[in-house]
Amino acid sequence: MTTQSIEKQDSTIAAISNKKNKSWSKLSAVTIRLLPCIATGLIVLFYGHKIRAIQDFDIACIRAAAASQGQIYNIDTESNTVTSRALITQPENAQKFKIIAITDDPDQVYESTPPSPLDYAVILHTLRERGAENIVLTTQMSWDGDLGITATALSGKLSDYKYAAIPLSLTRGVTAEKVPSPLRQSIIPFTNITGNQTLIPIVNQVSLPCLISDSGKTRAGFSKIENLTEDHDTIPMICIWQDEGIIPSIELLTLMTLYKVSPDEVSIHCGKHIRLGPDGPIIGIGKFGQIALPSDTANINSIPTTKAEDLITLAKPENKNTAPDPHIYMIHGIGEKTKTTNTLPPERLAAIIHWAKTLPVPKIEKPTQHRRLPIYATILIILDIALLGWWFTRLSPSNRHLAFALATAATLPFLFFMMETIHYWFSISALLATIAAAWMTPVKRRKRTTNIKKYRDTRPKTAVSP
Repeated sequence: MTTQSIEKQDSTIAAISNKKNKSWSKLSAVTIRLLPCIATGLIVLFYGHKIRAIQDFDIACIRAAAASQGQIYNIDTESNTVTSRALITQPENAQKFKIIAITDDPDQVYESTPPSPLDYAVILHTLRERGAENIVLTTQMSWDGDLGITATALSGKLSDYKYAAIPLSLTRGVTAEKVPSPLRQSIIPFTNITGNQTLIPIVNQVSLPCLISDSGKTRAGFSKIENLTEDHDTIPMICIWQDEGIIPSIELLTLMTLYKVSPDEVSIHCGKHIRLGPDGPIIGIGKFGQIALPSDTANINSIPTTKAEDLITLAKPENKNTAPDPHIYMIHGIGEKTKTTNTLPPERLAAIIHWAKTLPVPKIEKPTQHRRLPIYATILIILDIALLGWWFTRLSPSNRHLAFALATAATLPFLFFMMETIHYWFSISALLATIAAAWMTPVKRRKRTTNIKKYRDTRPKTAVSP
């Protein structure tokens, strides 16, 4: 073997070795760049749920990606499952209401006009004998003087009903009073409310004495908040009893009676909606807890009505075990004298019927389940994003920032695509953390090996002819 061939072989081996060293150096640089991005994504993936802000952000993204006019989504954080159900309206609910009209009693069937507590007790007793189970009083439940046993009789007759609701006028005073028993039965706990609560009206007193004793069944809702400026275009649906909980309006309490929902089942998102249990309607509310008064409410005269005095003259059922009557009976004054006792004007009474017909309700069907994407699949997505981020660093600065911005914006549509096609969801915060880490990683630019100015100023020598 000649010296020349040996030198050539040595140079070849050196070139190969140099090429390998460059490859390993490049691979090491890529690995060093990828590891922080991957580590950031994995840390958020495995430990992000322990931070409330990150968990709330993921839930908000799921709600945003799943937002649909015809669907309602429930998120169970314990099982990591999102269920969706179609929304429908139930116009037939309007037929579940009946009115017991309090007239001026021209035939003097009752003790006095407007009715006394004893008269109301007789009305409630007679109605209960006919199988009624649900009663809502929209007239004022306060009288002057010492009522004694008559107030006790009225409380007893109200407690005979499965669902009984009365109206109370509330206000905010200097010192807080003890919550009356009917209001305490209606309190929605603070744990069921989310969002900004500071704009919700606060009360701590009852304007007029509550004469209904502690029956354990009768619930009360507010018909008016005295210290609140009256707005004829909206209706307040909730208020906060100082340090106690959320008090529903008499309208909301009536809807709770319609859907047989207890206060513990009501969830409130301030400024967004009130939801009456998993199967009840979703009621949109404003930031003050109010709802707009419907402009196209039905005429209250179209609701089936029975005069209170006719309950006495109607034939009583022979069988004491009368079948339960599922209707909701609303007692309302229609006489010139009895109108003054109404706590709700006719348009607010008609609004209850309107909401019962038009509010969206989850359809009774098997819900569609969206499970969390398996951990290994999420890790693969994080790895792909990290590699994509490394590739973005090879672009020019303007194109690199544009690429990262587009990747960030694409995460929400990607979540929507996954939920709609394969019914899986993932932690979007882990993906965004990976993108952010790759975006913020400093990019080292390669130095120029040639002095451009010197290169441009150097002119080629003139060729000399032989």
